[in-house]
Amino acid sequence: MEAGVALAALFERFPGMTLARPVEEIGPVPSFIINGYSSLPVVLRPSATCAT
Repeated sequence: MEAGVALAALFERFPGMTLARPVEEIGPVPSFIINGYSSLPVVLRPSATCAT
């Protein structure tokens, strides 16, 4: 539940968030059990309505 709240807040605060590198350059976790990435570099861009 906490992750869902945190991710919703992250996407609301940074709606312009994009990957910092092409998806082809992001390496997956070398595992048969976990399907994901070892890191996910992003560029954060706050919305125009967010106070700085």
